[in-house]
Amino acid sequence: MSSLVDIFGEPITYVPHGGTATTVSAVVTRQPSQVQSTNGMAFALNTMEIEVSRDDVPTVVERMDKVRFPRHVGDANTQEFTVTKIVSEDPGLSALAGHIRLMVTA
Repeated sequence: MSSLVDIFGEPITYVPHGGTATTVSAVVTRQPSQVQSTNGMAFALNTMEIEVSRDDVPTVVERMDKVRFPRHVGDANTQEFTVTKIVSEDPGLSALAGHIRLMVTA
């Protein structure tokens, strides 16, 4: 049985901290740049979310793991993003791989 990631995913490069880069399938939710404000200073925040299979990415190190994929659909070049937060986890059933949703920032 195919999962959402298998059906709707696109290839991205996942680089675990201290590990080897690998190509995995991910559903990428591209969001427009957002403005964040801290101590009266405003700055642009480029946040996106990816959903990957737990089989492909069994462990995640927040703020250390990296991913590479095109910022916009159809771009020829990829951009590197840092995995900043685990947004949600679905452990899945024994016969089906679970998924993990990650927030990534440029």
